[in-house]
Amino acid sequence: MNDKEARKKLKEHPFYDVKKGCKKTAWDTPEHLTQADWAFALLMIAMLSDGDFENVYAAIMDRSHHALTRAFFNRVIGWPEGLAYCRKYEYCIKTAFPGIVKHQLPKLKAAMTEHRRRGDVLDYTFDIGTPKRNAAWTSTGATTRPREGQKEMKTMKTQNEIRAAFWTTYQHHDAAARKRQTRSKSQNYQTTDCRLDFCAFVDMLENYGEISEALANRATL
Repeated sequence: MNDKEARKKLKEHPFYDVKKGCKKTAWDTPEHLTQADWAFALLMIAMLSDGDFENVYAAIMDRSHHALTRAFFNRVIGWPEGLAYCRKYEYCIKTAFPGIVKHQLPKLKAAMTEHRRRGDVLDYTFDIGTPKRNAAWTSTGATTRPREGQKEMKTMKTQNEIRAAFWTTYQHHDAAARKRQTRSKSQNYQTTDCRLDFCAFVDMLENYGEISEALANRATL
């Protein structure tokens, strides 16, 4: 795939806006959000603001909200790898959700205010049920899979596509690698932080159904 084809493919990237050169978020790229995205974001704002992390976790783990949950991390709060971390309950409650409250929640609230100022009506409701831990989502975790009978759509087929998406998404790693002149070299030449982020990135792509399990297992930076 040449550079022109890669750029064309990235125009429909699930969590990166090529035209604006940034990750998709409610505050930077609100045009990418659907009405359902805004409604789910409103629910999350309420629970995160109250510190109701048990219900936040229950909402994220509810398979009936899977598409909305993916969208929330992909294009609402700009943390595409976040859903991969949700396999660990304790990490979510003690680290991930407080981090969202500190860093993304204020921006999300401002974006919601602007969205509602424009007169957009939120007419969706969600029943997240009784919060409870799912035994399959403990510290050992289980990846997010499509439900039985649901077709998986793989948007990336090669390691080169994964690497291109990684460098585009993690521009600070891209700039640092270019400065060290290791950008075109194997993962053994990259920093530990870069390699860890790549592992989380690949895990996230597999969880979201963007790549196959076989491709995830053999992918290297």
